[in-house]
Amino acid sequence: MDLNDALEAAEELREAWIEEGLRLGPPAPEPGELESCHGALTLRIPVSLHRKLKYKAKREGVSLNQYASYVLSAYGG
Repeated sequence: MDLNDALEAAEELREAWIEEGLRLGPPAPEPGELESCHGALTLRIPVSLHRKLKYKAKREGVSLNQYASYVLSAYGG
């Protein structure tokens, strides 16, 4: 097997691995893995994004936390 054959075989294997992953979907969480969720999340975001979110929250008449929760629930699944 020469280098080109090996690269072609590796590409076919990669494509098969991706297809199988898409077919199976994301892995199920391990037992107890999600029990540690307590509802708090700390994010580091750019100042410009913070400013934009704060402005939109004020415009909607809600707290930044409420607005961020809304955005995450609407777009995060």
